[in-house]
Amino acid sequence: MSGDVYSITSQQLYAIYLKRLVPNVIISLLRDYTVEEALANVDVIAKEALKKIHAEMGDVPIEVVEVGFPNGVGKPPDAVLEVKRQLYVVKETISRQVAELEGSLRVEQQRQIVQALRVKNDVQNATAAGLPVDIYMALKVTERFADEKTPLGFFPKFK
Repeated sequence: MSGDVYSITSQQLYAIYLKRLVPNVIISLLRDYTVEEALANVDVIAKEALKKIHAEMGDVPIEVVEVGFPNGVGKPPDAVLEVKRQLYVVKETISRQVAELEGSLRVEQQRQIVQALRVKNDVQNATAAGLPVDIYMALKVTERFADEKTPLGFFPKFK
C-alpha cells in the first residue's frame, strides 16, 4: 500500500450508479402521465421517482435522498404541443357538431309536437264538418293552393 488517499466525488458515484438508472426511471414514470398532468404534478412525480429509484437501485452503496425538478419537468416538445393543439381543435369541432345536432333534434321534436297538434285539429275539424279526414285534408290543401294562387293539376274526387 502506498498510503495514498483517494476521494470519490458525488459526480463519480452518479456516473457509476445512477447516470443510466435515473433518466430511465423518470422517463418510464412520465409515460403514465398526460402532458397536462406532468406539468401540473411536479411534486408528486418527484416523490414517485424517488420511490422507483430506490426500488431499482437494489444494493447500491449510495442513497438518493431527493429527486427534484427545479425548473419543472421541462417544456414539452413543439411536436407534442402541436398535436395537442390539433386534438383540441378536433374536440372543439366535435363538441360544436354535437351541440348543433342536439339543437336540430330539439327543433325536430318541437316540429313533431306541432305536427301532432295539427293532425289532432284536422281530425277534430273533419269530424265537426262531417267529412272523412282524407276529404277534409284534400279540401284544406286545395284551399292553401287557392290562397297562394297556385294552379292545381288535379281535382280530388268527392264522394
